[in-house]
Amino acid sequence: KINKPLLASWMGGDEVAEGKSILNNANIPTFPFPETAATIFNYLWKRTYNLRGLFETPAITGSEDKTTGARVEINVMIDELRENGVTELNAEQVKQVFGAFEIPIGGEPVADAYQLRMGSFTDGLFGPVLYCGTGGKMGKVIGDYAVALPPLNTTLARRMLEQARIFPAILEAEPSFNGNLAALEELLVKFSRLVIGLRWIKEIIIDPLDMSTDALRIGNVSVTLYYPEILPEQLPRPAIRPYPAQYIRQGELRDGTPYTLRPIRPEDEPLMVRFHERLSDRSVYMRYFYPINFEKRVSHDRLARICFIDYDREMVLVAEKKDPETGEGEIMAVGRLNKLRGVNEAEYAVTIDDEHQRHGLGTKILATLVEIGRQEGIDKIIADILPENRGMQRAGEKIGFKHYFDHDEQVVKAVLDLRNEK
Repeated sequence: KINKPLLASWMGGDEVAEGKSILNNANIPTFPFPETAATIFNYLWKRTYNLRGLFETPAITGSEDKTTGARVEINVMIDELRENGVTELNAEQVKQVFGAFEIPIGGEPVADAYQLRMGSFTDGLFGPVLYCGTGGKMGKVIGDYAVALPPLNTTLARRMLEQARIFPAILEAEPSFNGNLAALEELLVKFSRLVIGLRWIKEIIIDPLDMSTDALRIGNVSVTLYYPEILPEQLPRPAIRPYPAQYIRQGELRDGTPYTLRPIRPEDEPLMVRFHERLSDRSVYMRYFYPINFEKRVSHDRLARICFIDYDREMVLVAEKKDPETGEGEIMAVGRLNKLRGVNEAEYAVTIDDEHQRHGLGTKILATLVEIGRQEGIDKIIADILPENRGMQRAGEKIGFKHYFDHDEQVVKAVLDLRNEK
């Protein structure tokens, strides 16, 4: 058996029907023409390419919560502009908007630069859409650009750039540009946060965006707002749910150590590896009900699916503290709320590394998961807990969970019915 796709073009009509049947019975697809098989193979390759990019660990960019205060001020400014009937921002207002997301505008001219074009528009079906490609006069002639749906991380930004003809052409002509593509990827990530965070913006055009081997410079920018008559419920929703920053919480351990409780991000994979390094065999058993070796727990395929999640289907929270000297993050605990199929219920699980157990983290994480469940409209939250895991049972009792022992499964069932609160 080979782990590769095999497609056959079995030409000849009725004369080769028996041969086609043999191949089909062996789960080998057959096609009447080679062109069809080649097209299907191309679709398979494209899907594999997209999946690899989707679950590739992205680089770490600036944290979204750093600019929360500035974004609130910008939304207030935009509300005031719309009340006064303004739909086009002036240059100073554009600088304020972009500055709130740590995107500088202007600066010294860039020598020997390629002119790019970047922007966003709104699609009636998919909501906000980003694009990037050739700018200046040439961009208007050849119409070369790639599109993507926000939000982006650095990996998705790189995949987006690969689809525009200009970037492979630049790298082939001048390989030294590869270093500055990382800066362009980070710019796209921040720009996608801007587009998601400011829903009253209808369209943004950045042209030119000058890029050289060591510099990026945003030149002309136009920002268009929706008309004042548009109601909030009429705004198109993003096709992909953005990072749920509203669930970020600050807390302190019992010893006074500050930490942040936040939804997980794709770039957390290296931190998750180090988190699993600190788990004892007992902690692993309490979480999974059976032993799982370290290599399996930290495999890229497994961690990518934990870190890169669909926030509509599940929520994974991490409790992170920072080293006061280096600023390096350390994940102390992970909480998960997974929506079940076919019912309006969710299952929770919490894992705390051995060093930070009995510091009140379990109760804090579980209470936050319950709060999220309420806001997401969940009817019931459940969990299976080992009988010897008294710490998690006590945490649940504080929050209102009911527990009973299931003799058939030999586990403690935890149930919290939220329907009575609605």
